[in-house]
Amino acid sequence: MTFTPAEQRALPLLTQPEKIAAHRLGVSQSAFKYHKANIIRKTGTANLCSAVATLAAQGQAFECLEGRMTIQSPIARPRRLFALTESDAPKGAVFIGPKSKWWPKQHNPSSTPAYARETYRQSLAVPCKWRERIELCKELRGKDIASACQSDQSSFVDVLLDIANSDEFG
Repeated sequence: MTFTPAEQRALPLLTQPEKIAAHRLGVSQSAFKYHKANIIRKTGTANLCSAVATLAAQGQAFECLEGRMTIQSPIARPRRLFALTESDAPKGAVFIGPKSKWWPKQHNPSSTPAYARETYRQSLAVPCKWRERIELCKELRGKDIASACQSDQSSFVDVLLDIANSDEFG
């Protein structure tokens, strides 16, 4: 995509209200609207939101009323991996075992895997656990999770993956 110098100056202000952006650029509001329409057309998108998302994925930073805003491109979705011990886990993966931080405190080895998964999901879903969910997202987002649970069986590890992959706190 090739933008004119005026469009390049308008790019970081696309997320601003038109009146403010026009004032900051020293142009009329209709001139800013014209540049914005050209940018949307040149990105090959149908609307401003899609244009901003496309440009952000290419590294364009945008200004917001409080300062600069950088929209991150989508993160890699973590996978569930099999590893008997932490040393067996691939590099960069988080191992979940009986001594790990995210192992369920009330884990009952005699319960069915599906029951253990749902019990763990419910224990993290209560409102008073929101801080744990944020912490979990920060620590596990974008990382593969390894455990001794077979990947073809239900497991509480599925709950960790769901939370880490959610956009709830992204």
